[in-house]
Amino acid sequence: ATWGELTGEIAQEIKSSFTSFTLEQNKLSALALVSQDMLALGPVWIDRYIREILYEALAFGLEKGILSGTGSNEPIGMDREADDDSYFTVKSGYEQKTPIPVTSLDPESYGILLSKLAKTAKGNPRVVKNVILVVNPVDYLQKIMPATTIRGADGRYVNDILPYPTRVIQSVEVTEGQAVIGLADRYWVGMGLVKDGKIEHADQYLFFEDYRAYKIRFLGHGQPKDNNSFALLDISGLQ
Repeated sequence: ATWGELTGEIAQEIKSSFTSFTLEQNKLSALALVSQDMLALGPVWIDRYIREILYEALAFGLEKGILSGTGSNEPIGMDREADDDSYFTVKSGYEQKTPIPVTSLDPESYGILLSKLAKTAKGNPRVVKNVILVVNPVDYLQKIMPATTIRGADGRYVNDILPYPTRVIQSVEVTEGQAVIGLADRYWVGMGLVKDGKIEHADQYLFFEDYRAYKIRFLGHGQPKDNNSFALLDISGLQ
């Protein structure tokens, strides 16, 4: 938009374009077997336990896909070069981003790091908000926690204090020595089934072995909204 005199002509044309991409659904699934004899004896908790295990397996699979999916029959992860198809191969999907070395979380270093997220892939500036830092639990305890913990005037310790508002998330799906930082609302997920997955069971799969088969399915896809929404960090040298 441009300013001008009241009777002047409208001179500024908004120039933009739409990008189309394929949102084919990928399937995330897990299978568990349990003896029908055990179920016949009446312990209802076994059936409930198997269902909880399947829900957990699905959650871990979805978490891994969102963080580090290759884009080949699975989501495109936050740590992938997803903007350019030249980074894609059918066998291995999109390449992983080059990790950015991080040795300090002081205000100047952290500001420089976040400034990499302050522009879109096309170079347009944006406000940095809803920042998340995803780390492996081991790295959290050995590196992030010591680097972000302060002691208040009352003698109590306060964790996850960073120079800029950031939510620290622990995930076992992040490789030790690395971390993912980015804008949480810049990752898109589409679902073809309910978010917790659909559980079904059948007794015919291993009929003669007397087993009941439980399966859980989730259909969906996910990907960053642009390639500058997330960055992969190398925190092996973090002080």
